[in-house]
Amino acid sequence: MRGFTEAALGFPTALFSFALLVVIGYWGLVLLGGLGVDALDGGEGVDTHGGALAGLGLGACR
Repeated sequence: MRGFTEAALGFPTALFSFALLVVIGYWGLVLLGGLGVDALDGGEGVDTHGGALAGLGLGACR
């Protein structure tokens, strides 16, 4: 078991693990967007001017 842990946390594997987490996070956001979850758009009656992501430049086209 110690050899497995060293191999999993070793040099090349750790880099690929981080990249895999980024890809999984990206596709998780894509799935949330495809399902129509409005968690990132602001609530009803909240004046957010394009949602919570508008501050990052990811809001509606102008």
